[in-house]
Amino acid sequence: MPELSADENQIGGALNLSSREIANQTVLRVLTAAGACGARAVAVRHPRETVTCVEKLALFREHPFFYAELGNIRVARGTVICWRSQGREKYLLFINDSDDRIDWKDLKRHVNLSKKEDIGPYHGDVEEIVGLPRGGVSPFVGTNHRLDLILFDRNLLVKELTFPDALWDFAFSRRHSVFIRPTPLFAALGHCDGIRHYLHWGKARQT
Repeated sequence: MPELSADENQIGGALNLSSREIANQTVLRVLTAAGACGARAVAVRHPRETVTCVEKLALFREHPFFYAELGNIRVARGTVICWRSQGREKYLLFINDSDDRIDWKDLKRHVNLSKKEDIGPYHGDVEEIVGLPRGGVSPFVGTNHRLDLILFDRNLLVKELTFPDALWDFAFSRRHSVFIRPTPLFAALGHCDGIRHYLHWGKARQT
């Protein structure tokens, strides 16, 4: 598709971003790593800003022509989570499918908290923690992030098998995203300094 110029927002205009339009270095490294292994990854500028997953899904419904070439689209949600351990507050970035709820009991087990200890969403300025604004929270964090863990929900693996033709929208601002599947994204992030050591898949759900 042709590139979208700064003022080309009409229906029928392309959404693709060129590498020179992307300031986020993690996004650039992921696109390079994904391309090297043959995984599909498309960076886009959306017609307007969105903050919530509901708003993003509404955007797809309003402008189906824009996204037709991407096929089946799903939305990934990034949630900054905090808990206290050894006298300090710690931060986790949890990545899951927007259709799924967070299993707080599973998260407690993952970070080795007791039943009496608290864990929950971070209500402060998430940009101070991940370097990305609310509405653009994703694993595309900068090297100056304050995270202790970046955790991909293991249920994303199930969703990939359930929707073999789907790409997930991973936002990196309120108007920009990368469309990619979770598994190749996780692998590509492993090539990023300052991120690879924080990456984990969630534990398998207990039945």
